[in-house]
Amino acid sequence: VALAERSGTWPAAVALSPDRRTIATANDANATVTIAGVSAPANARTASVGAHPSDLLFSKDGRTLYVASRGASKIYAIDVARAKVIGEIAVGAQPRELALSADGGSLYVAESDDDGVGTVNLREAKRVADVNVGLHAGRARGYGASPNALLVRHDVIFVSLGAENAIAVVRGGKVIERIPTGWYPTGVDVGPENALFVSDGKGEGSFPDPQYSPLSM
Repeated sequence: VALAERSGTWPAAVALSPDRRTIATANDANATVTIAGVSAPANARTASVGAHPSDLLFSKDGRTLYVASRGASKIYAIDVARAKVIGEIAVGAQPRELALSADGGSLYVAESDDDGVGTVNLREAKRVADVNVGLHAGRARGYGASPNALLVRHDVIFVSLGAENAIAVVRGGKVIERIPTGWYPTGVDVGPENALFVSDGKGEGSFPDPQYSPLSM
């Protein structure tokens, strides 16, 4: 399915509906979302959202598409049938990735510049909780966790912390464990026998600069 050939869109994320009949892309360059049927991509429709959309996913019933906008620090709800924005939800700074709860009633948001994971109640269409996943006490000191990817398994949320080289394990509204990773994790998934797989954005053979100080910039 070719939705990314139009110039100037810079697709940043793609999502497939639960019934696998509809596909959508988040277009970073022009702050839009493209929605099309898998069997009829030429009939694609476009909706405008906030600046720099970074991730998107369909609701459990496939009728609504949720889009994270890094520039606006909002989640946009789009009616899939009409390709029309029907709601906006304010969240923490720089929402990077989205994940649904197991029952489909809550939306989890990786808030990269707030070092948090927000919880959005989809029935109420508002953020109802936040979990601080940062290891350091204060961002004012120049440190940050940069949560950038999420994985939901039952009642547990695994959170990739790019700037802390770790996966945070969240349960019951708090971090219960941190799992060390390679340099700058960017993705997390689970495989056979519940093995956790992590993509390290900056690799295993290179190492951070021990002389780097975030306060010197």
